[in-house]
Amino acid sequence: MHLSDPKAIRMIQLADAAIDAAQKEKSSAATAGLTWLVEDCELTITNFRAIREQAASGRLPPSKGAGLGITRALGELGVSKELYAAGQALENYYQDEYGA
Repeated sequence: MHLSDPKAIRMIQLADAAIDAAQKEKSSAATAGLTWLVEDCELTITNFRAIREQAASGRLPPSKGAGLGITRALGELGVSKELYAAGQALENYYQDEYGA
């Protein structure tokens, strides 16, 4: 898969939305002085960017029904519903559509 592949393009769009959600949450956490959440959001952004880059370069392997572990990780971090939903959309698309 590569950038002309509609599935790769959709993965990139969903990753971008998840990155945006994590950046907004990081900003809110910084304003509230929640250092632990800022750090969690930074890690989340790094991971979403890696997924995005792999999809863009064609190196993201097909799901074969397996997930990426996004929702589990976000659930353990205790992020907002908005960030969780963005990560869940990315996870679900990967698991159900990408490389299926």
